[in-house]
Amino acid sequence: SILLSFAFVEPLKAQDNILKRLGFRLTQIKSKDFILPYIEGSKGSLSDYRGKWVLLNFWATWCGPCRQEMPTLESVAQEFQNSHIQVVGVSVDQGKRGLVKKYLKETGITFPNFHDYQSEVSRIYQATAIPSVYMISPDGFLAGVFRGGKSWETQEVFNELKKLAQYKTLADLNGGKNVEGNKENFSFPKDLLPPVMKVSP
Repeated sequence: SILLSFAFVEPLKAQDNILKRLGFRLTQIKSKDFILPYIEGSKGSLSDYRGKWVLLNFWATWCGPCRQEMPTLESVAQEFQNSHIQVVGVSVDQGKRGLVKKYLKETGITFPNFHDYQSEVSRIYQATAIPSVYMISPDGFLAGVFRGGKSWETQEVFNELKKLAQYKTLADLNGGKNVEGNKENFSFPKDLLPPVMKVSP
Protein backbone atom coordinates (compact mmCIF):
# COMPACT_ATOMS: atom_id res chain seq x y z
CA SER A 1 0.00 0.00 0.00
CA ILE A 2 1.00 3.63 -0.29
CA LEU A 3 1.35 4.04 3.45
CA LEU A 4 3.66 1.04 3.80
CA SER A 5 5.98 2.50 1.18
CA PHE A 6 6.19 5.75 3.17
CA ALA A 7 7.31 4.04 6.36
CA PHE A 8 10.61 2.85 4.90
CA VAL A 9 11.70 5.78 2.74
CA GLU A 10 14.48 7.74 4.42
CA PRO A 11 13.87 11.14 2.68
CA LEU A 12 10.36 11.25 4.16
CA LYS A 13 11.72 11.71 7.67
CA ALA A 14 10.66 15.38 7.83
CA GLN A 15 7.16 14.53 6.68
CA ASP A 16 6.98 11.66 9.17
CA ASN A 17 8.11 13.93 11.99
CA ILE A 18 5.81 16.89 11.33
CA LEU A 19 2.63 15.48 9.81
CA LYS A 20 2.68 12.30 11.87
CA ARG A 21 3.18 14.25 15.09
CA LEU A 22 0.17 16.34 14.09
CA GLY A 23 -1.79 13.08 13.85
CA PHE A 24 -2.14 12.87 10.06
CA ARG A 25 -2.08 9.63 8.10
CA LEU A 26 0.27 10.24 5.20
CA THR A 27 -0.45 10.25 1.50
CA GLN A 28 0.95 12.12 -1.49
CA ILE A 29 -1.64 12.22 -4.24
CA LYS A 30 -2.54 15.24 -6.34
CA SER A 31 -5.46 17.05 -4.72
CA LYS A 32 -8.67 17.57 -6.68
CA ASP A 33 -9.51 21.22 -7.26
CA PHE A 34 -13.11 22.36 -6.79
CA ILE A 35 -15.31 25.43 -7.02
CA LEU A 36 -17.97 26.05 -4.35
CA PRO A 37 -19.90 29.01 -2.97
CA TYR A 38 -18.65 30.45 0.30
CA ILE A 39 -21.11 30.71 3.18
CA GLU A 40 -20.92 34.47 2.62
CA GLY A 41 -22.16 34.06 -0.97
CA SER A 42 -19.33 34.50 -3.47
CA LYS A 43 -17.64 31.53 -5.13
CA GLY A 44 -14.08 30.34 -4.70
CA SER A 45 -11.83 27.36 -5.32
CA LEU A 46 -9.28 25.27 -3.48
CA SER A 47 -6.62 26.45 -5.92
CA ASP A 48 -7.14 30.03 -4.68
CA TYR A 49 -5.00 28.98 -1.70
CA ARG A 50 -2.13 27.57 -3.74
CA GLY A 51 1.17 28.52 -2.14
CA LYS A 52 0.00 27.76 1.41
CA TRP A 53 -0.44 24.68 3.55
CA VAL A 54 -4.22 24.30 3.78
CA LEU A 55 -6.02 22.59 6.65
CA LEU A 56 -9.19 21.68 4.76
CA ASN A 57 -11.86 20.89 7.36
CA PHE A 58 -15.09 19.07 6.45
CA TRP A 59 -17.74 19.73 9.10
CA ALA A 60 -21.43 20.44 9.83
CA THR A 61 -23.38 22.51 12.37
CA TRP A 62 -25.25 19.39 13.58
CA CYS A 63 -22.00 17.52 14.34
CA GLY A 64 -21.07 17.74 18.03
CA PRO A 65 -17.32 17.00 17.64
CA CYS A 66 -17.22 19.56 14.79
CA ARG A 67 -18.67 22.26 17.04
CA GLN A 68 -16.00 21.51 19.65
CA GLU A 69 -13.21 21.52 17.09
CA MET A 70 -14.13 24.66 15.12
CA PRO A 71 -13.00 27.23 17.76
CA THR A 72 -9.63 25.47 18.00
CA LEU A 73 -9.21 25.74 14.22
CA GLU A 74 -10.10 29.43 14.53
CA SER A 75 -7.19 29.73 16.99
CA VAL A 76 -4.90 28.24 14.33
CA ALA A 77 -6.29 30.66 11.74
CA GLN A 78 -5.59 33.62 14.03
CA GLU A 79 -2.13 32.40 15.05
CA PHE A 80 -1.01 31.84 11.44
CA GLN A 81 -2.90 34.57 9.58
CA ASN A 82 0.32 36.11 8.26
CA SER A 83 2.07 32.86 7.36
CA HIS A 84 1.92 29.98 4.88
CA ILE A 85 -0.74 28.14 6.91
CA GLN A 86 -4.41 28.59 5.94
CA VAL A 87 -7.50 27.07 7.57
CA VAL A 88 -10.43 26.51 5.19
CA GLY A 89 -13.77 24.96 6.14
CA VAL A 90 -16.21 22.98 4.02
CA SER A 91 -19.69 22.86 5.54
CA VAL A 92 -21.67 19.81 4.43
CA ASP A 93 -24.93 21.20 5.85
CA GLN A 94 -27.80 20.63 3.43
CA GLY A 95 -30.20 23.33 2.26
CA LYS A 96 -29.81 27.08 2.67
CA ARG A 97 -26.66 28.49 4.21
CA GLY A 98 -28.41 30.89 6.62
CA LEU A 99 -28.09 28.49 9.57
CA VAL A 100 -24.40 27.95 8.90
CA LYS A 101 -23.82 31.69 8.52
CA LYS A 102 -25.56 32.31 11.85
CA TYR A 103 -23.45 29.65 13.59
CA LEU A 104 -20.18 31.08 12.24
CA LYS A 105 -21.17 34.59 13.36
CA GLU A 106 -22.27 33.49 16.85
CA THR A 107 -19.08 31.49 17.44
CA GLY A 108 -16.70 34.07 15.98
CA ILE A 109 -15.36 31.83 13.22
CA THR A 110 -13.61 34.07 10.70
CA PHE A 111 -11.67 31.68 8.45
CA PRO A 112 -13.22 31.06 5.00
CA ASN A 113 -15.91 28.39 4.75
CA PHE A 114 -17.29 26.82 1.60
CA HIS A 115 -20.84 25.42 1.43
CA ASP A 116 -20.92 21.90 -0.01
CA TYR A 117 -24.70 21.69 0.23
CA GLN A 118 -24.99 18.89 -2.35
CA SER A 119 -22.04 16.91 -0.90
CA GLU A 120 -20.24 17.00 -4.26
CA VAL A 121 -16.80 17.73 -2.85
CA SER A 122 -17.20 15.64 0.30
CA ARG A 123 -18.00 12.65 -1.94
CA ILE A 124 -14.88 13.25 -4.03
CA TYR A 125 -12.74 13.51 -0.89
CA GLN A 126 -14.53 10.59 0.80
CA ALA A 127 -15.34 12.85 3.75
CA THR A 128 -18.33 10.81 4.94
CA ALA A 129 -16.90 10.76 8.46
CA ILE A 130 -16.86 14.25 9.93
CA PRO A 131 -15.02 16.13 11.15
CA SER A 132 -12.17 15.28 8.78
CA VAL A 133 -9.17 17.50 8.15
CA TYR A 134 -7.11 17.17 4.97
CA MET A 135 -3.65 18.74 4.72
CA ILE A 136 -3.09 20.18 1.25
CA SER A 137 0.48 21.16 0.35
CA PRO A 138 1.37 24.56 -1.18
CA ASP A 139 1.95 22.84 -4.54
CA GLY A 140 -1.44 21.14 -4.51
CA PHE A 141 -0.88 17.65 -3.11
CA LEU A 142 -2.98 15.89 -0.50
CA ALA A 143 -0.27 15.28 2.09
CA GLY A 144 -2.28 13.82 4.96
CA VAL A 145 -5.70 12.96 6.38
CA PHE A 146 -6.97 13.32 9.95
CA ARG A 147 -10.32 11.72 10.87
CA GLY A 148 -12.25 12.80 13.97
CA GLY A 149 -12.24 15.81 16.27
CA LYS A 150 -9.09 17.29 17.79
CA SER A 151 -7.97 20.35 19.69
CA TRP A 152 -5.70 22.22 17.30
CA GLU A 153 -4.88 25.11 19.65
CA THR A 154 -2.19 23.44 21.77
CA GLN A 155 1.34 24.78 21.85
CA GLU A 156 2.60 21.44 20.51
CA VAL A 157 0.39 21.78 17.40
CA PHE A 158 1.43 25.42 16.91
CA ASN A 159 5.11 24.44 17.11
CA GLU A 160 4.71 21.73 14.47
CA LEU A 161 2.72 24.03 12.17
CA LYS A 162 5.45 26.69 12.46
CA LYS A 163 7.96 24.10 11.25
CA LEU A 164 5.61 22.99 8.46
CA ALA A 165 5.16 26.58 7.24
CA GLN A 166 8.87 26.73 6.36
CA TYR A 167 8.43 24.15 3.59
CA LYS A 168 7.19 25.48 0.26
CA THR A 169 6.39 22.17 -1.48
CA LEU A 170 5.65 18.59 -0.51
CA ALA A 171 8.92 17.61 -2.23
CA ASP A 172 10.79 19.99 0.11
CA LEU A 173 9.12 18.35 3.07
CA ASN A 174 10.12 14.97 1.65
CA GLY A 175 13.78 15.93 1.70
CA GLY A 176 13.87 16.99 -1.95
CA LYS A 177 12.29 13.79 -3.26
CA ASN A 178 9.89 14.47 -6.13
CA VAL A 179 6.28 13.57 -5.50
CA GLU A 180 4.74 11.09 -7.90
CA GLY A 181 1.08 12.07 -8.05
CA ASN A 182 -1.48 11.38 -10.77
CA LYS A 183 -2.58 14.76 -12.11
CA GLU A 184 -5.49 13.37 -14.12
CA ASN A 185 -7.36 10.98 -11.82
CA PHE A 186 -8.01 11.69 -8.16
CA SER A 187 -8.01 8.23 -6.59
CA PHE A 188 -8.30 8.02 -2.82
CA PRO A 189 -6.14 5.31 -1.18
CA LYS A 190 -8.38 2.50 0.08
CA ASP A 191 -6.62 2.32 3.44
CA LEU A 192 -7.53 5.98 4.05
CA LEU A 193 -11.24 5.58 3.33
CA PRO A 194 -13.53 6.30 6.29
CA PRO A 195 -15.03 3.33 8.12
CA VAL A 196 -18.37 2.03 6.83
CA MET A 197 -20.95 0.73 9.28
CA LYS A 198 -22.40 -2.60 8.19
CA VAL A 199 -25.86 -3.48 9.44
CA SER A 200 -26.85 -7.14 9.55
CA PRO A 201 -30.52 -8.00 8.89
